[in-house]
Amino acid sequence: MGKFSINEAFYFKECLDDFCRWSGQSFNALKSNIFFNPAASRRTTGLITAMMGFSHIAPNSTYLGLPLFRSGRNKDFNFLVEQLDSKLAGWKARTLSKAKKLILIKSSALAVLIYSMQTVKLSSAICSKLDARIRSFWWGPSSNGRKPLCLKAWDALCKPKSLRGLGFRRMRDFNLALLSKWGWNILTGQNSLCLSVLRVRYLHHTQLFEASSKAGDSKFWKSILYLKELIREGACYVVGDGCSIDPWKDPWVPNIPNFLPISISKPSVSNTRVKDFFLQQGSWDIAKLALHYSPADVQAISSIRLPLRSKPDR
Repeated sequence: MGKFSINEAFYFKECLDDFCRWSGQSFNALKSNIFFNPAASRRTTGLITAMMGFSHIAPNSTYLGLPLFRSGRNKDFNFLVEQLDSKLAGWKARTLSKAKKLILIKSSALAVLIYSMQTVKLSSAICSKLDARIRSFWWGPSSNGRKPLCLKAWDALCKPKSLRGLGFRRMRDFNLALLSKWGWNILTGQNSLCLSVLRVRYLHHTQLFEASSKAGDSKFWKSILYLKELIREGACYVVGDGCSIDPWKDPWVPNIPNFLPISISKPSVSNTRVKDFFLQQGSWDIAKLALHYSPADVQAISSIRLPLRSKPDR
């Protein structure tokens, strides 16, 4: 990104030329594109395009299968419905058994959608269309202009096999689960290039649960922040050395609601950590816990096994 001026484009071109000269590599101008603000003057855009040797990118262009520019409307992701339609149309639903349909839906049809669904929060309308396409394929094509006979509710078929369902996935739940995994990986300290970029860009001075959405944030990051509360419902610290867990705010006690014990009284010291409830022998200080928590919570806390060797909380 750069300012809309010929001087800025000239210096950018110089930087590219220097990089190619120093590294011995070269870029393909025919495969490179440039995008301008719609309000930019045509004369200046023409001069910059000619100087750079790049072609002007179209508003409906895609990158890695996803639209580069989004209007925030459902039409941006209608291509997912079209991709699923083309996938299902290639199979002859009339001649396939239910077992074969089940395998095709789980192994092939959903594979078309996974990449897009793990980076973008889809609207309810798009998810409903995807569910309808899969549901229609499962029950079979309509005959004589009538809808196929559905012998069981779709929600029942989406239950796990252990609950007498078939393990189908509702697209809305599937989409939220894939996006939540990014937040979970951030919380659990997983390392990858994408997670490192997210931490440096958005979590430089804060944690995920304390972060808030800003106007300049990417849609991908906003989708992760949208699911903070969903992630919080299933997130609980594993107590290690107790140095990083705030006993009054952080979820850290399993087998109780919200994983957070309700304190009877808080100490005057604001920077209390879970380690302050440890004894030197490596066990819980039951007397100190009883001053701040109910007997039921004290019992739940004392059932947490402390590690024999000191290791970080996770």
